[in-house]
Amino acid sequence: MSFSGSAIASAVLVTVFGALIILADSMWLVVPHSVTAKLKDGYMMRTCYGAQCGMRYMDKFDGSFALTVAVTAIVAVWIPNSVAAAVVAECALCIFHPWMVFVGMAMALGGLLPGLGPMLFVVMNTVFGANLVWRVLDPSIGLPDKFVPVVVGWHILCMLVMLVYLLKVVRHTPKMKYTIKLAKLKEEAVLGGATWIRGKDEPEGFSCDQTIVKKAAEEEATLNWVPYWRTALGMLACFGILAAGLAGAASVDDSSAPSLGYLIYINVGIMAITWVSLLVVVIKCNNGGCGRKELEEGFEAVTITATKTDSF
Repeated sequence: MSFSGSAIASAVLVTVFGALIILADSMWLVVPHSVTAKLKDGYMMRTCYGAQCGMRYMDKFDGSFALTVAVTAIVAVWIPNSVAAAVVAECALCIFHPWMVFVGMAMALGGLLPGLGPMLFVVMNTVFGANLVWRVLDPSIGLPDKFVPVVVGWHILCMLVMLVYLLKVVRHTPKMKYTIKLAKLKEEAVLGGATWIRGKDEPEGFSCDQTIVKKAAEEEATLNWVPYWRTALGMLACFGILAAGLAGAASVDDSSAPSLGYLIYINVGIMAITWVSLLVVVIKCNNGGCGRKELEEGFEAVTITATKTDSF
């Protein structure tokens, strides 16, 4: 059992960037708010990112699902000479590539990461996408050609799911001006020294303009939330399609399977389009475009108060 240099390089990249996802998601799932403020705590994920997606408790769903996929990918890329591991790694990368596009878009449009912070997702999107293609084209990885059509189709399906939720982000974000501002004010209080006890909706002693609080509540009430059962049914359908495709491919005799690696270039074209789109959106949002300027207007005179503490 051995790894080629190419397989090791791919595994290292997937592990390093997958570990970043595990670290970030673990922080807002496990660590107290006051420690995670600079990483955008669970409150920001739930009330802003979740509302953009139309999903309640998005911090828990996103975190748990990301941890599962990341750990699966990291383990799979380090198992040599295994067709099953090679297939599992590809399927996980097919999820991560569009996911990084989606999260980057949501962060940029809502201003949930400061400045060019969402550029991180441009980098991660590139790494996961390049590895997806790399592991198909490199024979030393051990992915049989008969599984390539399944990988191609699964990646396209994941992209379509991402686009459906991205449309929600595009529709919801302009309607969340006060929700986003309120979340940022609470984070500002934490960064200023206030304590945010886990489980509470705001830092200790926090107060601000009540108009913002009232309008934020009105915005949340008018958003179109996706029912949990619909999300579960959608995931079940998607993974059912994947399972059927993998079962069908596995039944094909290796000797009769044609060389199909070239099909991955369909995905390369899709990746190029989404990479450019994400890069343009991140840069435009940083300059106030794509509705970001309108989200931030009108709050110049807002002040906050909160109870400051010397330690966590």
